[in-house]
Amino acid sequence: MRLFALTAIVAFSACADADAPAPAADAAAAPSVLAPEALFGRLPTGVAGLPRVAASRETDGAMGYEVARATATYAADSTDASGPRVVLTVLDLGTATMAEQMGFGWGLDGGTPDTTLAGFPALVYPTTPGGETGIDVLVAGRFFVEAKGTGVPMETTETAIRALDVSAFATLAAE
Repeated sequence: MRLFALTAIVAFSACADADAPAPAADAAAAPSVLAPEALFGRLPTGVAGLPRVAASRETDGAMGYEVARATATYAADSTDASGPRVVLTVLDLGTATMAEQMGFGWGLDGGTPDTTLAGFPALVYPTTPGGETGIDVLVAGRFFVEAKGTGVPMETTETAIRALDVSAFATLAAE
């Protein structure tokens, strides 16, 4: 849900002000994002004893802005869409400047960073009455990493996000 809102912000921010000048059309003006395959290659094949049962990777964009995304779903039963599962998603926002221009910030769900993961600000969402858990991490002001659990305890969601080496994304941001 949070990533859907973040992606919507990209599209909305790019076209919200009809009087604002359009971003420059040349490739040098647009923030550079990694190929979605580079993000996908960092997603583990299994987490917390759950195998990867679905995955996707894509690049979204509007008005000169690009966002690369890789997502993987981990579940014991790939045929039970409503069963216990964890979804890991990584977004490459391009640059910290891109995140600022988009108005990116914590609190898409009303929260503020309350902890860290591998030294990066993280937000842990309390378990909902519907059994959803979540952890968001902003790495190097550029990569937004989300672990969302459904029907699993918070410990499973935390194990899943720790299986993804978030500090490796900081190295990618520096390259």
